[in-house]
Order: sequence, then C-alpha cells, then structure tokens
Amino acid sequence: MKRCLFLLIALLCSPLSGKSQIAASPWTHVFVADVNLAFGPSTTATWDPSIGFRFQVSDHFRVGVGDVSFGSADLVSGTRYAIMGGPVGEYLAPINENLSYSVLLGIPFQDRWGASILHAFGAAPYGAADLDYHFSQVFSLAGIVKVQYITSDAYLRMPRVLPSSALIVAFGLGFHFYICPDYSATNKL
Repeated sequence: MKRCLFLLIALLCSPLSGKSQIAASPWTHVFVADVNLAFGPSTTATWDPSIGFRFQVSDHFRVGVGDVSFGSADLVSGTRYAIMGGPVGEYLAPINENLSYSVLLGIPFQDRWGASILHAFGAAPYGAADLDYHFSQVFSLAGIVKVQYITSDAYLRMPRVLPSSALIVAFGLGFHFYICPDYSATNKL
C-alpha cells in the first residue's frame, strides 16, 4: 500500500511531458477505447470493452457516440449475441497541466439475438467519472468509475445477460487518443 501511494504521489508531483486536453489545446477530438470490469447484482462480475468518438463542441463539453461494442453470453439454450452503441455527453475540466477529469452521461442501446430467444432491444443509461493523465498531446490514460442502470427487460454484459433494474458499478481503464489537430494553434504555443 505504501509503495502504491508513493508511486501515485511521484506521478502527480513529477509529471511526464504533456498538456491537459481541454479547448485551449490544439487536440480537441478524441477516439476512446475503454475496458470496464463491472460488478452487478449479487456481485456478478462482467466486463465491457468498447470504443467511441467524442467531438468537442465548446470549451468544456464534448458529444459523440460511445460504448460501441459487440458481445456474447452463453445461455442454456445457446449463445446470445449483442451489438451496442449510443450517444454520450461529456463535461471536462483540467486539474493541472497533465491531469484532467470529466463527467460523462450516456445511453447505450443494445440489440440482442440468438439462443432460441426472440430478438430484443434494450438500454442501460449510465453516469461515469474519468480521471485522465495526459502523457502527450495525443494520448492519455484514464481511470474510470461508472454506474449503470438496466432499464430494459435484460442487458448483455459479457459473459452474462443481466436482468431488468440491475444496478452495475464498474471500474475501468481508458485509452484516449486525441486527433484532428488545429495546426494554427500548435504554431502559437
């Protein structure tokens, strides 16, 4: 525990080169690849890899498509498949030169089929908080905490199908790649 605390303090006090990715930065649009380990009803563990894209619309806001993924779960009657994705909104703010945080709201929609069960459509809105450490102007690593609520009759999170009204708490890791630079802003720095 002491070693982890020391590494965290060293990371924050002796940052690597980089800039916080907010509107003043020439890198405003972000491609994200997130992996979340979640704990649902009765401590059911699931994981949820996804990709997305967010476009900066003002100083502290991004909107886009998130939680785009494909998954499967083995049931008694066969394998159930799902494809998902949906809108996401993000508020972001810097903490220091290399650290920023963001709060996200999203509604991933899911289409499920297979396992001799009728085709089904579902949704599971969530709220999430990210803490990004910016290694450079093109990459940051994020720690993610996410709370999700299943509003439909079921929702597939690999490797299980979870029931309606399940509350899921997830912890994850995000790999954020910043694209579409504004070269005129880069020359002014």
